[in-house]
Amino acid sequence: MAFRSLEWQMKGKYFEIVASLILRVPGLFLLEHWWEYSVAYTWPHSQDVADIFGALIANLVLIQGLLILLLSLENLVILYMHYISIGLIFVGCFISRYYVATELELAHSHEESLSDDDDGTERRLRHFSMSQVFTVNSALRIAKEYRDFALGKEDISSMSAGRGNSLVFGIFHGATSEDEFYFFRRQIAAIFIQVVVASFISFCLDVNCHYKRAVLAVYTLPVVFRFSGMPIGLLLFVHKLSSACIILTIIFYIMAYTPDLANFAKSLYFHLYYELQTFGLSLILIDLFNQLYVPIHFLIFWCVKFLFQFYDDVFYSESNSNFVIDRWYMGLLWSLTEVCQNSITFFSTVVAIAYLSSSIQRLVQVIIQGPKAVVNDRYPKAGVTEGLTFFLLGIQTGFIHIKMPHRLAAMTVILFVVSASLIQSIFEVIEPLLLSLGAQRGTSSIFKQCKVLLMCLILFICPLYMSSALAKIFDLDFWTLVVMSSCLMTSVQVAGLLVIHIIFVYDSYRTNPWEALDDIIYYTRAVVRFLEFIIAVFIVGAGFHESLAGTWSWSNSIILLVHCYFNVWQKLQIGWKSFLQRREAVQKINALPCAVPAELKKLSDDVCSICYEPMVTSARKTPCNHFFHGACLRKWLYIQEKCPNCATKVSPIIKEQTGEEIAPTAEETPIDSAMPTLEEIRRVVLEDSVPPSLPRLSELARLDSARQGRTRSETVYESVY
Repeated sequence: MAFRSLEWQMKGKYFEIVASLILRVPGLFLLEHWWEYSVAYTWPHSQDVADIFGALIANLVLIQGLLILLLSLENLVILYMHYISIGLIFVGCFISRYYVATELELAHSHEESLSDDDDGTERRLRHFSMSQVFTVNSALRIAKEYRDFALGKEDISSMSAGRGNSLVFGIFHGATSEDEFYFFRRQIAAIFIQVVVASFISFCLDVNCHYKRAVLAVYTLPVVFRFSGMPIGLLLFVHKLSSACIILTIIFYIMAYTPDLANFAKSLYFHLYYELQTFGLSLILIDLFNQLYVPIHFLIFWCVKFLFQFYDDVFYSESNSNFVIDRWYMGLLWSLTEVCQNSITFFSTVVAIAYLSSSIQRLVQVIIQGPKAVVNDRYPKAGVTEGLTFFLLGIQTGFIHIKMPHRLAAMTVILFVVSASLIQSIFEVIEPLLLSLGAQRGTSSIFKQCKVLLMCLILFICPLYMSSALAKIFDLDFWTLVVMSSCLMTSVQVAGLLVIHIIFVYDSYRTNPWEALDDIIYYTRAVVRFLEFIIAVFIVGAGFHESLAGTWSWSNSIILLVHCYFNVWQKLQIGWKSFLQRREAVQKINALPCAVPAELKKLSDDVCSICYEPMVTSARKTPCNHFFHGACLRKWLYIQEKCPNCATKVSPIIKEQTGEEIAPTAEETPIDSAMPTLEEIRRVVLEDSVPPSLPRLSELARLDSARQGRTRSETVYESVY
């Protein structure tokens, strides 16, 4: 029973989420309509009644849109019930007005048919007019014929055999039984529809009083008057009287609930005042933004707008229909561009692009890793970069103020930039996966590697194709070169990644350690970084050349400065710092003494603490008397300058005058001297006065367990990245 209640709670929870999505999205449509058509009429421009009324309507649209987005779900349902009730009242009024107009038209047609019948021949008429005579026999005859017709005993054609001579319930002289039947069916249908409408209004407004329900069914009065034998000319008056009764009912309803609205506004004011005094204005604004900015609402809003726009371009736009059908991709681009007409639709497009980019990145993860990639999501902010790129470029170019078809060209350039950013994000997803697969073996790993390699091939070709297409469509200005440089950098990075993957695969099939592996990977990465640096410098040169040629602008200058700082200066600093660290590590390794054969013999049963391989042929001894492979220790020193075992700083002995490094003599040292004493362990690990730079015993155990099971290629990968 507990599980069943939990199941119902989960279903209710999901139902509330779906209901909230469906009910709040129309608020964005109201705000978009207000922004597009009514923002200029928010304040009246004159004392004219039309301007004042227009300003009132515009403010009501704005308020209703904000209420739909900000109200709680319970109050939002109540608001929608009132919306539905107002709509049903208009439906009842329209049906009543249509009924009255139909009856008047039929009566007028009957009078014309009687005046045109000069030969005295009785026609078969299907129209009705009001009469003054009511006979019981006629009513019984109609009831009997209707019963027989319902039971299928008589055909409608047989009902036309008898012709009455008296007037019944508004049926004219000489009317057939078929005419009488259709008359009654029309009246009953009108009453039934009005009763159903009144019942729905009672349900929405939760009306429990019977006389109030009767008032809501006031539009049945014209039908009742039609049955009662009143003159047909009074039907329009009765309809207007019913409308006046409904208007008075609405006024009384508003007056009855005005105190509740005032109390709600009062409680809201005190709540805002308390929040303002407690948390401040900034937190209130942040909370308001979080309630207004719900990405899924904007996504649904954009999807609906885009589908309607595309449907309109295909079926209703004479100038674009053939163009859209022949070249569907240009039709999609055209509709996407036309959707961005104002700030709200533009922001919705930003959210849609972010969702689309995130979906593509997750799809790539699922293709490579399987469904488990959705559960173990390593990129929760995927798609944010692409959406932010589209937003900044749209603001910088004034996208929503550009007229068609120039806006289409701007959209094309922006989408090229966003696509380049998306390809770079996909590369960042694939890079660690491909490097981790380099040291794996087996049939499953080969299948995964094929999928990743195919994706890398696509990432290598797509940027080159985009650059070629961009060069053919647009002139080679600064913006075009920036986009092309981003694409070329991605292709270069993919090529370098493939080379490193091949090196790792080759190393995984070697039986002996490959000491030159780290150097080869470093040089490969250095070549890739150098090519990226050359491309960045070329873009800087092109930007300066365009500025000196007379096409200088603030936007180009800002982009050029940002490009110089991030893609030139920072990369230059990072590369130089990496080179210095590597050179310093090599100098330290060369300064450390090598283990003599006697030490190697005693270390034959021991393994290197970094790679867990036996130290058979060579080893290096640190100043703290710990032994490691020279290549392993060099990779370790690329990352940090401390001993892997005791965290003592590894520093060579240097001459003070000449600055030359002196390696200690390789004289034989007993193996026991390389092991720390119990006093040293107590002083270094267990005492509370241990310096913060030295690891605790738990940290050493964690580091030791983290090293278990690692291959040489994975160790090299961590040392490089």
